Amino acid sequence: MALTEALVTSAKNDSCFDVVIINTGATNAATVVVGTGWTIVGAAAVSAATSARFLARKVGDLSWTLYRIA
Repeated sequence: MALTEALVTSAKNDSCFDVVIINTGATNAATVVVGTGWTIVGAAAVSAATSARFLARKVGDLSWTLYRIA
């Protein structure tokens, strides 16, 4: 699923939500890829058989930052 402005149209600047990725794969990493209007801070790869927690924060009109927090 792609995170897009259309999914969170009512979000105001400085609004936040958590994104958790649980990689149940035995051998391959899952990598978070951001598109237009998004910036990622921290490691984007989630190693096999691990999980990662991210915080998405709206930083401006049509602009978001995704922070890896765990």
